[in-house]
Amino acid sequence: MGFATGPSTLRTAELYDTEEGTPLGMRLRTGTSTVVSAEGAYFFNAYIGLGGRLRVATVPVIADIPEENKKHFDLDNDLKEGAPVNMYLLDGLESDHLGMCDIDLGLYFSYPLSSRFLIGSKLLAGRRTNANFTLNSISRINPAIFDRQKVSQEAYDQFYKADVDYYIQQEGLSVQEMLQSTFIDEEFLHIRKSSTFKLGTGLSLAYRYKENAALRLYCDYDFASPRLTYDLKNSWADEDGNREVRSYSKRTPMHNFTFGASIAFMF
Repeated sequence: MGFATGPSTLRTAELYDTEEGTPLGMRLRTGTSTVVSAEGAYFFNAYIGLGGRLRVATVPVIADIPEENKKHFDLDNDLKEGAPVNMYLLDGLESDHLGMCDIDLGLYFSYPLSSRFLIGSKLLAGRRTNANFTLNSISRINPAIFDRQKVSQEAYDQFYKADVDYYIQQEGLSVQEMLQSTFIDEEFLHIRKSSTFKLGTGLSLAYRYKENAALRLYCDYDFASPRLTYDLKNSWADEDGNREVRSYSKRTPMHNFTFGASIAFMF
């Protein structure tokens, strides 16, 4: 088990509310990953062997969006349809974790420093698979829809009244409660599952406390450059449950250093 550092941000494509419209300006910041792995190798002699590794990591992801972009982002396509203002204002995106799975094969190296201490290394190649990943949007009601200097009664009746009446009649909310509430739109942004080639290496120091068991400290380095596809589902579902989806792709280089400890069994 261990923890991994990587790129501070994912290289995301620029996302727009409409074609040639307002950019979201989103940056996906990543934190320290939690890593669990299992690996094994068959050694032909005391120095070189052939083996593989299976590793799973979860990467915390936080979405940063400039405040000015939140104000002007056409969240539910009101502006596109001719409304004077958006009914919903984007407050941000919920944080989540991106899952990754690595499968590697390659050469393993070992050099005995003494009867109890060994240093090791490896050279691996394999595949990295990124799991499907979804971010939900958090929004609130724009108080401007109730300002008759900004929104006429006619525009209010055409664009907002039906939704407001729903919250009042079906949800039992007052106007003041509506303005204080937040609304979650699931699957606002979706990153598709992807797979890419990767390379890895590492160094380790093992202490053989029994004849067939050792405690090991390790530092691994891995590189992958997956092409991530972002599906932006910024429009609310229509009466048939359909959404307008826009897709953007961007290749994201990932340099990962993993530090951890393990138990090694030797036969």
